[in-house]
Amino acid sequence: MLKNILWDNDGTLIDTATLFCDANRVALLSKNILMDEKLFVKISQKQGKSILEYYALKNSWNEKQLKELYLLRQSKYTEMLKNGAALNYEAFNLIECLKQKGIKNFMVTGSSKNELLLEYSKKSDLLALFDDIITADDCDRPKPHPDSLLLIIKKWHLYSNDSVVIDDLPRGIIAARKAGLKAIRYNPFVKKSKYASFSKLLYSLENIANK
Repeated sequence: MLKNILWDNDGTLIDTATLFCDANRVALLSKNILMDEKLFVKISQKQGKSILEYYALKNSWNEKQLKELYLLRQSKYTEMLKNGAALNYEAFNLIECLKQKGIKNFMVTGSSKNELLLEYSKKSDLLALFDDIITADDCDRPKPHPDSLLLIIKKWHLYSNDSVVIDDLPRGIIAARKAGLKAIRYNPFVKKSKYASFSKLLYSLENIANK
């Protein structure tokens, strides 16, 4: 019986993944480097590592130069967030329905608390739908490490047979498996993705709930 859903945020509930990619691209352009998007997907989205650190090592940049890039990326990303990012209202409507049925919903995000508040500055009421929220401030290691998921499991005494993770990226699915949880890949903001379908998400949840 399904009792708990652990939702990823960026790229699943809100389209900030695109903004983050763009912020990295702008930062690297300041060094006259055109970011390889396939490499970004591999390093950032699959491995959970920094594309800036990759290029810093490749080009022998010093710590000061790397720090300047991080500051520029953060500045651009914050500026983009202030302009707003698309929300996945289908998912939020589902969360509201599940909540009414007694199913707990948790958000497990790689964003910091400040970034999260900025992302939802115009829709802060949506955050109240979650029973608990874990941000990057709560864990030292990001996905694909399972730390953030293990924190929720321990805090709320979750079990693998009644809980599922929903994430848009491979690193989130890997983290779920490392934590011993079932996972559904759902990538709603990439329309050509085979994981973009909301109806397939519902079908997968129904299958898990009936097992």
